[in-house]
Amino acid sequence: MEVAEDGSKAWKNCLVGYFIEKKLPFSLVNNIEMRLWGNRGLQEVLANDKGFFFFKFSDDEACSNVLESGP
Repeated sequence: MEVAEDGSKAWKNCLVGYFIEKKLPFSLVNNIEMRLWGNRGLQEVLANDKGFFFFKFSDDEACSNVLESGP
């Protein structure tokens, strides 16, 4: 149970994204999202080899604001 709680805390302020039509380069997504969301609490952009992007925000409020208002 402790491992699940630690994992939950680590990803609490994250949004997950996936681009359906094309596999976009990490550097492109990172640069665009940092420009769009950097001043709205985006701290880090991560990606995996399956094409998913993970957008880590500073807190719940920043994450919710971006989710509700979009780019």
